[in-house]
Amino acid sequence: MLTGFSDHSQRILQVSTLDIRGGAAKVAWNLFRVYRARGYRSWLAVGYKEGKDPDVLSIPNGRYRSRWVRAWLTASSSLQPLIGKIRGFGRLESVLAWIGEPGRWVERQRGHEAFDFPGTWQLLDLPPGRPNIVHCHNLHGSYFDLRVLPWLSQQVPTILTLHDAWLLSGHCAHSFDCERWKIGCGQCLDLTIYPAVKRDATAFNWQRKQDIYAKSRLYIAMPSQWLMDKVQQSMLMAGAVECRVIPNGVDLSVFHPADKQAVRATLGMPQDAKVLLFAAKGIRRKIWKDYQTMRAAAALVAEPLQEQKVLFIALGEDAPAERIGQAEVRFVPYQKDPEAVARYYQAADVYIHAARAETWVLHSLKPWPAARQ
Repeated sequence: MLTGFSDHSQRILQVSTLDIRGGAAKVAWNLFRVYRARGYRSWLAVGYKEGKDPDVLSIPNGRYRSRWVRAWLTASSSLQPLIGKIRGFGRLESVLAWIGEPGRWVERQRGHEAFDFPGTWQLLDLPPGRPNIVHCHNLHGSYFDLRVLPWLSQQVPTILTLHDAWLLSGHCAHSFDCERWKIGCGQCLDLTIYPAVKRDATAFNWQRKQDIYAKSRLYIAMPSQWLMDKVQQSMLMAGAVECRVIPNGVDLSVFHPADKQAVRATLGMPQDAKVLLFAAKGIRRKIWKDYQTMRAAAALVAEPLQEQKVLFIALGEDAPAERIGQAEVRFVPYQKDPEAVARYYQAADVYIHAARAETWVLHSLKPWPAARQ
């Protein structure tokens, strides 16, 4: 793997969809801050900047489009709050997008994944000093041109950390039981899985990705052996210089046991309740997290405990409380502060998780040989 990190002259540019919201973004954000705290030059380039840190750089996709395109895209985006509320506005938004960028619109209608994000080609010029390492995280989310990877990886060592399996497939971030990603996709069983596509061009998308990887030199990391096993069977190996399992870290100065009664008092939780915790951003909407199984589990736990209060904390979404049998379900909005998140773990008796797909699942780790020297 890459060496030389004892040298504080390293200049590290990370790439992520967002800066401060979401699990994968949080991994990139934490690394960005730790690198900087340890004396490295550290920047984070994002498709959508939400915070105010001056070392977080927006990838300037809009700047490299024509004034005509920018005008029509602005008109289209202004209709977003009305989509679904007023009949016909969804079609009008689509028409405006077609007028602004007809070629891009046609590609989307054909089911092709969107790669036309010209600001990506300016990555190395975004920071005040040219980076000598680029570390990419999630590259889907309508902000990154995957076709830049061959050129980028020839300029500087380029690391890919996978937070899902989108790079391995013709469109989906997780394939569940489908294994067509191993043989070239096509005949897709579910085009609606995020990131959704309009038509089945998954074989085209898969082949285009393979061609990109074959011209690249990539250092690939993933947080679990489960995902490593998938990578090893995928077309991404065509561009792999080296692969490693690097589990996601946990800051034990923040996430540690504490006085449960004191924390519950702070959070307004009953002292005598059995508290179950489930955490995910946008709990009920994420198909990966399987909230329905969570509800069923809470009901089963509560059923035999007729005299015992059961409180199910759903951390990551703002919604009215509800009851499931004997259990109370209390929704808590997404918390940006890790210490606030830690308090809910400290207050809980049990953490439950029933995700349909999860990249940080624990398996025994084993060394993996370099794919290409």
